[in-house]
Amino acid sequence: MARPFGLFSKYDFFSVFVPGLATVFGFYMIIPKEIDIPVVSAIIPTLVLSFVFGQALHSLSVLVENLIGKVGFAATHRDQFYSRLNQDSDTTAKKVEEICESHIEDDGIDGELDFSSDSNDAVYSFVQSYVYIHDIGRSRTFQSIFAFSRSMTVFLFGLIPLYLTHQYLREVGVVARDPKYLVFFPNFGDFAQTVIPLAFMGGLVFWYSAYKYKSYFVEYLITDFISLNASDVETGDS
Repeated sequence: MARPFGLFSKYDFFSVFVPGLATVFGFYMIIPKEIDIPVVSAIIPTLVLSFVFGQALHSLSVLVENLIGKVGFAATHRDQFYSRLNQDSDTTAKKVEEICESHIEDDGIDGELDFSSDSNDAVYSFVQSYVYIHDIGRSRTFQSIFAFSRSMTVFLFGLIPLYLTHQYLREVGVVARDPKYLVFFPNFGDFAQTVIPLAFMGGLVFWYSAYKYKSYFVEYLITDFISLNASDVETGDS
């Protein structure tokens, strides 16, 4: 059964809103400490900015992942997907090929899909779309965790140059007023000794989490796709 329409999904919440909220808080720490924003008045702007910054961070994290994939440092989730399809000994991947080709034949399209090349993004898009419209399966959960971890990795590693740059601008006189973090810390040195190591270690943790859950996501995406197709065939929806 296809999923009902929803404005926001758990993927939007975890991969966009939560990292966006963290980004808003990160920028909040460097606004002038004289600025006092009432909590009630800040709720709606915070929600809006969280989605705006979250979407920007999500797009940036995708760009970073693609750049890392191009230089060969780490495979993207698309690369991992096609890598599994290209494993001749993997009967599960072969089943995906059969299902995709059967749908092409049902649509009256002649020819075969080229599963030997990862340039054929139509296969990945079809599998993703098929699972998405059903909104069932573990892959959706793993995808949310993977995207969340990927965005948090970029955010936490990005905090370090952000705060260092802000401090440099304070020292050269470009930024005159004291930042909000001086409400909690006596000086930048104490702030940096606490926040920068935590941001670096947190970035490493989320980087590892993104690495692991990316593999889980691809693995369960294929499994969910096969299971959902089998269920549709039994019920006559395919």
